[in-house]
Amino acid sequence: MTEYIYIASTIPLNLETITKKRKDYQSNEFLLAFKELFQFEENVSEDTGERFSYSVHFPFKELPYQAAALAVDIPSFDKRDNQAYKYKSCLRGLEAYIQEQFKEGCHQLAVLYSLNSYENEPLKSKETILLSDLKYQDLYYADNRLILIIN
Repeated sequence: MTEYIYIASTIPLNLETITKKRKDYQSNEFLLAFKELFQFEENVSEDTGERFSYSVHFPFKELPYQAAALAVDIPSFDKRDNQAYKYKSCLRGLEAYIQEQFKEGCHQLAVLYSLNSYENEPLKSKETILLSDLKYQDLYYADNRLILIIN
C-alpha cells in the first residue's frame, strides 16, 4: 500500500511542482524541498471535468478544492523526533504550503493522511489546530489521521 496525503480547502489549491517554481520562492529552501517531494493531483475527473471528493471525511460543500499526493517522505509519528534533515524539511515545506494557502484567503484547510484506497475508512484520530498554533511537528504521518486547520 502507498501512503497518501489529501488536502481540502475553501479556495483553489496551489498545484505547482518544482518544474513550475516561481521566482519569489527560490530563496525558501523548505518550500523548494516541498515542491520536489509533492506532485499534487487535483480532484477533477478527467472524464467529466467535474470536481469530486477524495474522502467522505471532507465536507465537499465547505471544502470543494482538493488535491492528493504521495506522502512517502513525510515522517511518521513514532519517528518524528529523530528524523533526517530531508524529512524535517518536508514537514516544514508542508507547513509553509499551508501558511501560503491561508495568505491567499483560505479560511479552513483539512489534511488527511491515508493509505491509497483507504481514505474513507474510519478515522483513527482527528484534531483541530488553530493556524496561529500550527508547527511543522504537528504534520507527521499517521494512517487515517485528519487535521483541520482553522484561522
